Amino acid sequence: MSFPQILIELDIPENCIDQKTSASERGRSFVLHREQDETVYRIKVDDCWLGSDDGKKVDYLFWYTNNKARLILVELKGQNLGTALKQIAATLEYLYNLRPTLRQFATQGGICVYIVLSRGKGVGKRLNQIDKLKKTYQVIIRSKSQRLELNGMHELC
Repeated sequence: MSFPQILIELDIPENCIDQKTSASERGRSFVLHREQDETVYRIKVDDCWLGSDDGKKVDYLFWYTNNKARLILVELKGQNLGTALKQIAATLEYLYNLRPTLRQFATQGGICVYIVLSRGKGVGKRLNQIDKLKKTYQVIIRSKSQRLELNGMHELC
């Protein structure tokens, strides 16, 4: 399988990449329904691309392309939204340090973050923290409980 240049530049091992359009963990799931002309690569981040020595990061990245490209960070979390936000910040910091041009990509709406919680409680209490992450990393962050489904590129971010 040949991979997009960005995945090669990020030095992601091939065994961490597949072309699945969903991810699930302990009753929480994220699903992308792609159109025929869209390509999706799923990257297992936590304990595959990045090990425990790299600190806690998000569960998955998706590289989603048609005539545009999007990098999607996905964290499948129990109830601790605060921990999820720390993992997102750590992942974005890692990515931006590894490939500084991703920050510019983010300012153009190229990076989306999705958090799937077991229960949606506590989001209101963390709005300031979410806003700070959005401003610092120039990303859009959305959360939902249990299952998040997106139908094609037009529903992203």
